[in-house]
Amino acid sequence: MMARRFVLCVCTLILSFTSGARAQLDLQDPAAAVPAIAPAGVLSGHEKPIHGVVFSPDGKQIASAGEDAAMIWDASSGKRLHRLEPGGNDLPSSYSVAFAPDGKTLAVGGYVGDVFLWDTATGKLQKKLDDPSLAVLCLAYSPDGSILAASNDQADVMLFDAKEFKLLGKIKPEQGSIHSFAFSSDGKTLAAITSEELSTWDVETRKLRKSLALPGKGVEWAYSAVACAPKAAVVVATGGKIIDMKTIAYDLKTLRPIGGIETPLTESSIKHLRFAPDGKMLATSGPGLVDQTPVSLWNIATGRRFAQLNGTTEGVNQIDFSPDGRRVVAAGFDKAIHVWNVSAAPASGTSKKTKKTKR
Repeated sequence: MMARRFVLCVCTLILSFTSGARAQLDLQDPAAAVPAIAPAGVLSGHEKPIHGVVFSPDGKQIASAGEDAAMIWDASSGKRLHRLEPGGNDLPSSYSVAFAPDGKTLAVGGYVGDVFLWDTATGKLQKKLDDPSLAVLCLAYSPDGSILAASNDQADVMLFDAKEFKLLGKIKPEQGSIHSFAFSSDGKTLAAITSEELSTWDVETRKLRKSLALPGKGVEWAYSAVACAPKAAVVVATGGKIIDMKTIAYDLKTLRPIGGIETPLTESSIKHLRFAPDGKMLATSGPGLVDQTPVSLWNIATGRRFAQLNGTTEGVNQIDFSPDGRRVVAAGFDKAIHVWNVSAAPASGTSKKTKKTKR
């Protein structure tokens, strides 16, 4: 039986890349008591751990990447629509998933270095992109859908022409292996994090634009994820000492720190994060090995955690918001996909009181 392996990957598309005023992301006091939200639904069908989960661009489907198979689900009914099995020879099947911006194609990252492209309507395989590497840990389409980026466990980010299905080139850092990356809204910049540095790259030339050395080296230190504020030139990265990881916000152009999150030692470290589409909320989660860390929701304007999403029983490997920001999905080692309705959270953390709305 294969040993469990964490895939620390958040493939977050940067929805906005503005030159306006910087967002002051300064989230504090995560230990304060907050309301707990139970799942609105749980999708069951995977028999092995799930490493990737994502909403479709229209919010009508959910795709998951598990060690047994990749699957496409109806987001409303929870019904499984397609089971996609790119693996073989008893190897783990899939590690990452990404919908094309038009929602017609689902990219699935396989264990043996291949990227499989599936028709989301029929569930039929369209194309296989080969690369002589091992597991494809992270996938993301550029905002216009012209480029498909895939990171592997050989430290590279491979850039494919999504229409011609050819490899355009690779981005390879000088220090460490890329754990997570994100496109800018114009598709011209790619932000990446390794175990040693945070960096930004020119997508067309694959040349380094800016890099920032991260503190700490060795087995006691780890850096796992990047995400970007949808309506501000801010990149957020999480990592540090394993027993006391932090999430820090940086100016996207200069990579100067401008704020961040500091979790208490009573919680597991933050490993995964995702901004809501409107940029008003940030979702975070951890490995769950000690305390079954729930997914937490933070209000960017007030700088406070306002809700925790309960229901997961083991480590969470990926989280995502629906396009309208009303739902959050998470999946991981408990082999289940949890969906929460976060629109019911108390005023998104702006007040302790909730207003009654007419239905």
